[in-house]
Amino acid sequence: MKRSFTLTEVLVALLLLLLLSGAVAGFLRQLRGREETLMRMAQDRAAATMLIELLESDAMTCVAGRAGEPGVLGNEHTLEILSRGVTVAAGYPAAEFNDLRVTRYDFDPSSGSITISRAAHGDGGEPSTPEVLSNRVARLRFRYHDGDEWVGEFDCSKAGRLPVAIEVAVWFASPMEQRGGPTPTFAPAAPAVSGDSADAASGAGGGGSWPEPDRIRIIAIADAREWGGDT
Repeated sequence: MKRSFTLTEVLVALLLLLLLSGAVAGFLRQLRGREETLMRMAQDRAAATMLIELLESDAMTCVAGRAGEPGVLGNEHTLEILSRGVTVAAGYPAAEFNDLRVTRYDFDPSSGSITISRAAHGDGGEPSTPEVLSNRVARLRFRYHDGDEWVGEFDCSKAGRLPVAIEVAVWFASPMEQRGGPTPTFAPAAPAVSGDSADAASGAGGGGSWPEPDRIRIIAIADAREWGGDT
């Protein structure tokens, strides 16, 4: 004699099936979230690497500029570098080359974006359309070593020389912030303080209110005397 399923057994089976389906769906959502997080981390690393590589390239061919024209002009969030499109070998008159360009790096704290634009120098060249390197940066900080200490602002025309080095530090936004979660709880960034060491630069520049940066690099600048002190 065949035994049929009772209504209770059918309901229990349906409940178990629903629970199993919910568990599988939750696992898939979690897996997708982890995949998105890894993708964002990879994009962050690529953006930071590109920023550092571009800045290093400009630093290698940086020039001091003529009187009143700063070769390096910057503060914590913005940096302009006057550089050559090609490296000039030592002993060659710099005046023979006319490939100067101005590269501007900008960080907008309100949108969390880093942009870069270039323009030919001396010919009224229009700057290129700003290229967005990343739009999920919690903080970016440029600092400059004037030969004695790290400072938050530098003007080559006032200092009479190029900085010894430029430091760039990047803090990326967390995945929670990217998904519309709470804003960072870090205190507002304090201006760079004279006398800070390079080690302090890699930490919390705002008196310990910020964690270690996700990426940091100190880039040495070629001595302006290699260009004869003029462009």
